[in-house]
Amino acid sequence: MLNMRRLLTIQEERKQHYAEKETKGADNYSLLTAADEKLLQRALNCVQNNINNAGYTVELLSRDMGMDRTGLYRKLVHIIGKTPTIFIRSIRLKRATQLLEEGFTVAEVADRVGFNTSSYLTKCFQEEFGMPPSQYVASLKQPKNVPDK
Repeated sequence: MLNMRRLLTIQEERKQHYAEKETKGADNYSLLTAADEKLLQRALNCVQNNINNAGYTVELLSRDMGMDRTGLYRKLVHIIGKTPTIFIRSIRLKRATQLLEEGFTVAEVADRVGFNTSSYLTKCFQEEFGMPPSQYVASLKQPKNVPDK
């Protein structure tokens, strides 16, 4: 029982660490093994190389990774706590925020990050970030509160 608790604790720490790394953008995977880090980097590269392809599915990712779909699913859930579908979607949505910051319209962003429609991008964006893309763009245009000297 102690061994199982220890393994579950380690797995939770890895998930939390990766979630923190994603939000901070740090390049340190200290809790990941070298093989896990390499697998994540390969998966990230595969998705980024096909980011504008709306037909890029988990099957294609697993083929590009040289793994079967089930193996990829297990590995990603074990390492980062996300399914391959959610992993692909989150990478697309992070790129969408970058494009919105660069001034692209929601329709252009949807096309560039592989969403079939702008309404589906809006739905996924709302789920991931808690606001629709239009509100996100509006928040970028608001002046930052700078204290007077």
